Amino acid sequence: MRFAPSGTYSLPNMAETFKRTAGYLLKQCPTQYIGARLEVLNCAKYWTTFASRLDPTTRFYLIETLKKRITLGESRKNAKLGQTSVQFNTRCTFAVGNEAKTLHLVILLLMNLFWPGQILAADPGLEIFDGHIHYSSDIWDKLPPQRALELLSEAGIARALVSATPGEGAERLYRVAPDRVVPFLRPYASREHRYTWSRDTGIMDYLREQLARIPYRGIGEFHLSGEDARNPVVADVVTLARKRDLALHAHTDVVGIQALLAQAPDNPVIWAHGGFDVLEPTLRDLLAKHSNLYIELSFREGMTEAGKLTPVWRQLMTDFPSRFLTGMDTYTPGRWVELPELAAEARGWLQQLPQDVAHAIANGNAARLFPVKK
Repeated sequence: MRFAPSGTYSLPNMAETFKRTAGYLLKQCPTQYIGARLEVLNCAKYWTTFASRLDPTTRFYLIETLKKRITLGESRKNAKLGQTSVQFNTRCTFAVGNEAKTLHLVILLLMNLFWPGQILAADPGLEIFDGHIHYSSDIWDKLPPQRALELLSEAGIARALVSATPGEGAERLYRVAPDRVVPFLRPYASREHRYTWSRDTGIMDYLREQLARIPYRGIGEFHLSGEDARNPVVADVVTLARKRDLALHAHTDVVGIQALLAQAPDNPVIWAHGGFDVLEPTLRDLLAKHSNLYIELSFREGMTEAGKLTPVWRQLMTDFPSRFLTGMDTYTPGRWVELPELAAEARGWLQQLPQDVAHAIANGNAARLFPVKK
C-alpha cells in the first residue's frame, strides 16, 4: 500500500497529527510495555512543543530527512519494540530495545506525520463525569498525578470519582485537583484484602484514620459477596457511612446490593458495573424500589451489540435517566492508557440516547450527587 505525504507542516497540523498518531501507536505497542504506552501520550505533547520552537525551514528539513530515511515497513516491524535499529541518518543509528523505547516511539510519531491517513482523529465531544476511576500504586511511578489529570482531560473527562489501593492514590489526585476529584476510600489497603476485609474487625480503625485525612465523599469501590454482606463488620462500615453522609460504591451481586440497600436506605448506593450480567428485569425492579440506587456502567454486559445500544437498555435508561453513571474503571495501568478509546466507546452509545438522557448519564447525575464543595 502506498501512502501520500500530508503536504503541510504548520504547527496546528503537526499538533493534531501527533494527537491522532498517539492513538494509533497505542494499538501497536504491546500492553505489557505500559511505560512505553504512556510515553506515546507524553511524546504527543512534548514533541509538539519542541516543533513549535523550530523555524519553518528547519522544521521542513527535519520532516523531509525523516521522510526519506524511515520506511513504513521498518516502523511497523519496530513497533513491536524488538531489538531492531532505525537508521534515519547516514552517520547515526539508534539501537531500539526495551531500554530505548521512548526514543523509538518518538521516531514513530514523527514518521507518522507523513501518513496521517492511517490514523483516525478522536473528538472528545460529550463531557464525562467518570464514576469509576482508580489511581492505585501500580501506576504511580509511571503516571504522576498531574499527568494522570491531563490524561483525564484528554479523554474529555472533566471530573471523576476516584478510589485507590492503597487509599493514598485518591488523596494524591485530590490534593492536586480538589475541584475535579471526588475521593472515595476503599475499606482495605491492599489488593490481598479485597475479599477478606468484611471479616476484619480492625478495619474500622483504618477507616476512621484515613477519613480524617481529606474530605472523602464515599466508601468504595469495595468487593463484597452476598454471603458476607450482612457481616457485623459490613454493618459497622455502613453505619459509619450513614453517620458521615458518605455514598457507598459496591462491586457485588444481587444479594449483596439488596443487603446494602436495606442497611443504607438514605445514602447513595452505587452498584459498580451494574452487577455485570444481572438481567434487565431485576435491575428495573431494584431501581423502581430504591430511589437511592445508582447503576455504574463500566464493563456492563449486554448493553450494546456491534456498537449499537440494545432496545432493552435504551428503554431502561430512558425510563430511569437520573439513575445511571458512566465509568471507565482504570483497575489496571493499561486501562489508563486506553482512556481516550474507552471514553470514545462510551460516547458512542451515549449519543444513541435522547440528548437530555445522554447528558444526565454522561455527567449530570454524578454532578448532582457530588457537587463541587466551595
